[in-house]
Amino acid sequence: MRRYPHTAYLTVKPTERDENGDLITDGTKSEIKGRFQVVSGGGKSVDYDAKFFTPKMSVEAFSLDEASLEYEGKKFKVVKHFNYQTHTELWLI
Repeated sequence: MRRYPHTAYLTVKPTERDENGDLITDGTKSEIKGRFQVVSGGGKSVDYDAKFFTPKMSVEAFSLDEASLEYEGKKFKVVKHFNYQTHTELWLI
């Protein structure tokens, strides 16, 4: 069993458009390996729909705010990220 069997694409800087709707920046897109997991509330209120676990990422606090993650054609917004000793956890909506 592989610990991180899934591939996703993380766009750190969001796409920006000018007042005419023309593309200014397209963001920085990186391929990351990890494990995708849909979260069930189990009757409780949760602040996210899914999680993506990766090997520990060297990112500063709040640097992934407004980042987006694309997995199997679906786009998610990163609402929180947590760096632990061995891995990083991304909370997605």
